[in-house]
Amino acid sequence: MVTLCLSSLDRAEASFASITKNRKELPCGDVATTLRAALLTAAKTPAAAAAGAQAQAEDDPSLTQVDFIRVNTDTVDALTNLAGEFALFAQRLKTLAPPALAPQCEQLQKLVNDLAFFTGEVRLVPLEQAFARFPRLVRDLAQTQKKDIRFDMSGTDVELDKTLVDHLASPLIHLLRNAVDHGIETPEERAAKQKPKEGSIRLTVERQQGFVRVTVADDGAPLDLAALKKIGKAKGFTDEQMAHITQENILDLLSLPGFSSSATVSDVSGRGVGLSAVREAAKTLGGQLTLAQDANGKRFTLSLPLQLSIIPAMIIGVAGESYALPLVHVRRLLLLPRTEIKGELGTPAVIVSGTDVPLLDLRSLFGLPAATPSSHVSIVLTESDRGTTGLLVDRVEGKAELAVKPVPEALRTCPLYTGSAILGSGRVALILDAGNLAREQERRFSPPSTSHA
Repeated sequence: MVTLCLSSLDRAEASFASITKNRKELPCGDVATTLRAALLTAAKTPAAAAAGAQAQAEDDPSLTQVDFIRVNTDTVDALTNLAGEFALFAQRLKTLAPPALAPQCEQLQKLVNDLAFFTGEVRLVPLEQAFARFPRLVRDLAQTQKKDIRFDMSGTDVELDKTLVDHLASPLIHLLRNAVDHGIETPEERAAKQKPKEGSIRLTVERQQGFVRVTVADDGAPLDLAALKKIGKAKGFTDEQMAHITQENILDLLSLPGFSSSATVSDVSGRGVGLSAVREAAKTLGGQLTLAQDANGKRFTLSLPLQLSIIPAMIIGVAGESYALPLVHVRRLLLLPRTEIKGELGTPAVIVSGTDVPLLDLRSLFGLPAATPSSHVSIVLTESDRGTTGLLVDRVEGKAELAVKPVPEALRTCPLYTGSAILGSGRVALILDAGNLAREQERRFSPPSTSHA
């Protein structure tokens, strides 16, 4: 019955679209005949409860109350830009104003913060509208793959920035396709593993401290690294591309453009663009994609800022210049004796909570002279899809809400930057990409591989 209802809805929508575009109705006689037969069968089922529920809905005045207005997206974007510029002006005024105006500057800053908050609220839309298509998508894909899958969503009542919601749909479709095609086994395979015949896919949305985390989890088998490397070699990927792939960074292999674990290309998968596109979309939105797996299944998580135009960031200083790190990537700030830096294996590292954390000296990365030796070093621990990396910096200048601007034209080919911003002092700060900084650290200190993966 559900399949019949959905196919009828599809035909009706296609017919309306044809009427709008070509002034021609599509033939629907076969669907109508099938529906009549189904209704004759269903007529024997009492429908009083359904009719009562409909009458109650029609009598409920709250369902007809209008508590919103339509606003053009361009107008909202302009308002957001003005709020960002206003916040920047307030920060600069605060640094230039004499002490006597400090109370007025504090009040102005509070008003600016409220303006930025409510401007961000105007841009929020509920995820339920954008995610409503996903149950149907998973159901149709499961039928195509001849798999029995239960799909659940939670947290979709969360409201997010409209631009973020618009850009989030496509990556999630890729992740859901991946979960259906590669994640959930066939009923026969699940029975052989003594698993329930019905597989499970869960989409969960959580808001945490200015960021949103969207997780697509399945209860399928974990990824087999050896099998994936074998597939990679068969598809023409070089030993150099796969030399440093381990179980911890297996997402790097899955995200290689053109890589797919499907043997054939189908409407569902096999084109080698899925996870590569998801990872690129996450980076474009100022976030990251991570993978966690165990014997009970896999979890792909997209971590993204709630607002794309204004982000919370940590400001760091390197040789007189200021840089910004999105707070979604910052884990801890450390001030340690220089003697705690170890380098026996050729990679500078520091032990944090019993774990070796590799270090990257930003002065060396940017080609700047080494800092004057001191007894202590400042380290910013960052978390990305590459794990934890420590950044050696000259100083930590504090936190700020930054209005994100594009990277200057001359630096757009450099993967280390994701954007730029103007600080309260009027200086420009480049926003660093934590994931690519970690990759640069690996590239600099990983020895050339002499073995074949």
